[in-house]
Amino acid sequence: MKEAHDPGSPRTPPELELEGLSTGGPPHQIASLEEYLKIVEDPLSFLFRGVPCVQYYLVPSVARRWKEGTFPLLKLERKLLMEFKRRAFPWLSHFRPVNDWDWLMLAQHHGVPTRLLDWTTNPLVALFFACRGGDGTQNGVVYVARSLPRLETDVRQSDVPNVEEDYYIAPPHISPRIPAQAACFTVSKNPAEPFNRYVERSIIVRARLKQDLLDRIGRYGLTEGALFPDLDGLGRELEEEADSEKLAYTNPCRPA
Repeated sequence: MKEAHDPGSPRTPPELELEGLSTGGPPHQIASLEEYLKIVEDPLSFLFRGVPCVQYYLVPSVARRWKEGTFPLLKLERKLLMEFKRRAFPWLSHFRPVNDWDWLMLAQHHGVPTRLLDWTTNPLVALFFACRGGDGTQNGVVYVARSLPRLETDVRQSDVPNVEEDYYIAPPHISPRIPAQAACFTVSKNPAEPFNRYVERSIIVRARLKQDLLDRIGRYGLTEGALFPDLDGLGRELEEEADSEKLAYTNPCRPA
C-alpha cells in the first residue's frame, strides 16, 4: 500500500470537522484502545480506513483537485495507466501483472492517481494509520465500511478501470506490504464522489491519544517494521527507537 494509506483530500475547516464526518451517523470519539476495540467488534464491520487528519474526503486520488468540466477523468485514468504500463517494465522485479486490473493496483500501490482507495480488513492496522503521521495537532479518523460486492478481476478484464457499481478488490501480493497490512482496495463507479455510501461509522482519534495508542498496539506487533516489511520500514522503526532512546536519556526515571 502507499505511504500512510494515502490520506485523501481536504474537507472542512477544523472547527467544523465533526460535522463533516456525517457518514454513518454521528462520529464516535474514543478515549482508549479498549473503547475502539469494542466499537469495531461489530460483525457488520468489513473494511477499515485510517487517516491521520479528519479533514479528508474519501475521494480517490485521481479525482482530488479535479474540477468538473475540465479534462475527462476516465480519459485521464486511461492515459495514466497506459503510461505506467509503458514505463514501469525496468522495475518489475517481484511482481508481473497479468491483466489491466493488476496493472491498476500496482500503479495505485506506487502512487499513480487512480480511482482505487486503500482499505484494510484489520481494524488495528487502520488505527495505526489514523495515529501515524500528521503534525501532532490533528485528530485522526478511522472509517468503517460494511460489505460491498467483490470484483473478480480475473474475470472482469474489459474497459478497465470503468465499472458500473462500487466494488472491493482483494489484491494479489504486489509487495510484502499487502499481506502485512491485510490490504484491499475499493473501486468507485464515480471517483469524483466521496466514497460515503458504504461507510457505517467514523471513529475520531484525538491527537493527544495518538502516541499512547501507537505504543499500545506496537506491543501487539503493529509497528513500522511489521507493516512495512522492507528497508524503508526498518529504517523508520530504527528512527523511532532512536527517538525513544533520546527521550529516555533526557528524561531519566528517578526513584520516588
